[in-house]
Parts: sequence; structure tokens; C-alpha cells
Amino acid sequence: MEEFIARFNYEEDWEGKKVEVTTDSVMRSKYLHTLFDYSRFRQRNGKLSPLAEEFIHRVVKHRHLIHYTDTSWTAIVRCNAIVDGKATKIALFFHTQQVAPYEYRWVVYDATSPLYIKQKKKIPHISLSPIEHEIGFTGLLSLSSANFKISKIDDICYQFFNIPGYVFTIERIERKNSYNTGWLITKLLKR
Repeated sequence: MEEFIARFNYEEDWEGKKVEVTTDSVMRSKYLHTLFDYSRFRQRNGKLSPLAEEFIHRVVKHRHLIHYTDTSWTAIVRCNAIVDGKATKIALFFHTQQVAPYEYRWVVYDATSPLYIKQKKKIPHISLSPIEHEIGFTGLLSLSSANFKISKIDDICYQFFNIPGYVFTIERIERKNSYNTGWLITKLLKR
């Protein structure tokens, strides 16, 4: 995820080396193109969809950046859980929260599950290390209480809301024999 953010902001190149001139709009545009899931955004002519091109143009023109410390992005962790002895699927919604100067944590602010809807259960208070996004939120697996335990993490995605006029989702896409792999933009909506 850190790599995605660094490439989105054009702070590092494809080899992970620091970029010296981060204001190069042509190179930044090229990097942003590679962050889209081609299976969803590439047209038959090889170009990205008009919406993706418009988004890239706006991000480059206005020099929009994303940062871990932004509270305007969300991690959505879909997992299997045991709640009051019953197995259920659950989606936990996290955002970053500043807890001290220069110190942040991932904090649950919402949860959805058939069990939570039916029984109006209270969302468990969960606060995790700031590096959880780099290790697949595996810290959830060690948390448990008498009536709540995560048994398996199914998938993780991130939603960003800080680019004016847009919402985009990032998911981990693994492909063999392709450069279009890793954390990629899989959904883009105008708002």
C-alpha cells in the first residue's frame, strides 16, 4: 500500500527509487496510468476510459496527493468472524486516527454483517497498529473477546475520498506474466 501511495504521488519510480523531480507532470501522468486495473479501465483501442483519463488529468493538473495520515480514506476488511458463538461474514470499516503528534492508528468506525443487522449488535471497539495495512490486517486474528473473534481475513480494499469530485477504490490484483498487478485502482466514481 505504501508503494501505491508513493507511486500515486510520484515520489518513487517503478524500481522503488526516490524521484528527484516530483513535479514532472508527464511522468506523473504515466505513473498514474499504470495504477489502473487494465481489465476494468482499458478500452479496445488500448487507452483508458474517458473517466480514468479525466481523473488523471485533474490529479496531475491540481497536484493532488494522498497520504497515510489523511482521515479521508477507508480500509474495508472483509472477514469471517465468530460472534456470540455464531459464524458470520463481517466487513470492518477502518480509518486512520491521530492519537498523538505524528502517531496514528487504524480504528473501526463501522461494521456490516447479517448478524449485526438482525440483532442490532454494537460495533466492537478495535484499534490497530499503524502498519496493519502493510501486513494485511493480520493483527485482527489475534484479537478476541468472549463474544467476538475474527477467524479469517478474506480480502481488503481501500477507498479514497480526498480527490475533489471523485471516489476511488484500490484492491490487490495478482496476475502472472503481467506488469498490471499489485495494488490497483479497481473502481472510480464521480461524485
